Amino acid sequence: MKFFIFFLILFSVFIIGCSDEVVMDNVVGVVTSNGVINVSVSIADSPDEQARGLMNVDAMEEFEGMLFEFPYPTMLSFWMKDTYIPLDIIYVDENLKIIEIKSNVQPCGEDPCHVYPSSRPAKYVLEVNGGFCNKYGVEKGDELRI
Repeated sequence: MKFFIFFLILFSVFIIGCSDEVVMDNVVGVVTSNGVINVSVSIADSPDEQARGLMNVDAMEEFEGMLFEFPYPTMLSFWMKDTYIPLDIIYVDENLKIIEIKSNVQPCGEDPCHVYPSSRPAKYVLEVNGGFCNKYGVEKGDELRI
């Protein structure tokens, strides 16, 4: 019986760990000329989380996204492989200033997938639903509050 309970607990942890669901457990403020927009984000700060990103995510709420945090500013490139929803890709420098926005980037249907590089070194990338930046007036030069 103890073995069965142990196995059941171990199996449950495995299943939860393999879920494609993105857990939004942090809030990032996007400071624009129109005010602050709060976005609930999941943080991708490990290489595995960054490689997986928003792959296989079917939908996000309007004020949800993913924040990628890298150890130091560097030239970054993102793609939309196995991503099912259009995204705005927001490149952010080490001072939390938005340096570039790739707007309404469409999912990649087949290989080879297009790559969306930053034009300058970035330390963070915020991904939100496609069209978010246009709808809420998020622009280059705006800032994040983490």
